[in-house]
Amino acid sequence: MNVLIFVMTMLMLLSLLTYARLETYRNSQIFQVIFNRYMEQEERGYINLAADKQYMKTKGLAKKKDGAEKKKSELPVAATPRISLAALVDKKLRDAKPEEWKQTQIMLKNLIYTLYGDQTFFRQAIDNQPSLLDDLINALTNTIDDLPKEKKIKKASGLATLSLPNKELDTILYKMLHGAPYLDIPPATTEETVIVQSKDTQEEEDQDDPTLEKEADEYRSPEGYYSLLDFVNLSSMPKVRVFLAPREVLMAIFHEPTIVNDIIAQRQQYFNQALDGKPTKELSETFKNQFDQRRAPEIDAKALDFSVTKTNPQNY
Repeated sequence: MNVLIFVMTMLMLLSLLTYARLETYRNSQIFQVIFNRYMEQEERGYINLAADKQYMKTKGLAKKKDGAEKKKSELPVAATPRISLAALVDKKLRDAKPEEWKQTQIMLKNLIYTLYGDQTFFRQAIDNQPSLLDDLINALTNTIDDLPKEKKIKKASGLATLSLPNKELDTILYKMLHGAPYLDIPPATTEETVIVQSKDTQEEEDQDDPTLEKEADEYRSPEGYYSLLDFVNLSSMPKVRVFLAPREVLMAIFHEPTIVNDIIAQRQQYFNQALDGKPTKELSETFKNQFDQRRAPEIDAKALDFSVTKTNPQNY
């Protein structure tokens, strides 16, 4: 009798062990199937993501009607958010395009007045020498033209390496290029503060604006300082891009703070509309019609570009 009980007990134990092993095996197989399907989906997702990134980085080519090639995205905008001083450092360009050089001088003078008109050092200098800006530009062009070929200026920051023969002009240039403290300027409003701070942020670029690739390499002065180098470059594109130009450059072109405020507010709306899919060509035309006639009288319409793209103007 005892043997029968023992045998039955062992059979029950073996049955329980077998059932437990079977359950474990079944669970492991289910887990393996789920895991395999998950990994297949993740692998496909990773491949798709990598393909998307590669696609975004690749600049495709498309055929024009005449057989020439162009970039897949819209043609680049032939303008810069800053004021180009390319003619200042290139005598051949000044001689070949005198009208562009004239506009460059006008906008440069306006920009200097915008940046330093309330600064003590500038007010004193202009009172003592009314022709200060003309004399400064002449001294710059003469000094640059006399530089040996191996020392020619290739970036706007190279202007800071110049030494003008006239000590007073050299001192004024130094203060402009290295920045002058806001000692005589009232605190900025909230809106202005946001714009000043945005100059220190990394400039975002999109595929519609390949011409902006070099903007991130341009000079940025320390916070709390005006520097002429923050608003100029040596771009080969002489037109100023109103859609991305900073407030100070806009003031040099339109003069009136109310107009500049309107431009800054309106272009942000156009940017949002462009993101929503509205044609940028249509937005550009509306933008131009709205503000082109409101520029300062001395500014030539040919010196401005009103193209709208999907680049956020707040970053400039």
